[in-house]
Amino acid sequence: MHPLIKKGSWGTHTHARAQYCCTLTTGIFITTAANAAEETKGDTPYWRTLKNNGELNKKYPGRLERQRRLLKKEGHTIINKGKRLFVKDFEKKVIARSHAVE
Repeated sequence: MHPLIKKGSWGTHTHARAQYCCTLTTGIFITTAANAAEETKGDTPYWRTLKNNGELNKKYPGRLERQRRLLKKEGHTIINKGKRLFVKDFEKKVIARSHAVE
């Protein structure tokens, strides 16, 4: 995960992917990093990485409920659209793409 994703903001899969990986590979690596952070009780804030449209990722540890709880704890509003969950107004706090790769 990118070190610039501070509390109160987030990145998307596009930010993680940049120009170096395909979408499938990016998804696999993000999920792997999230699971590793959870298993080792690390401090990687994987829950701050959303899908490109602000949707929560059901493949993260604890599925949607854990990511929802962690984001709500940080003050974000989660909205339901059918069975899918999204962060309200996510585009206002997404990190700038220029900061996604150093």
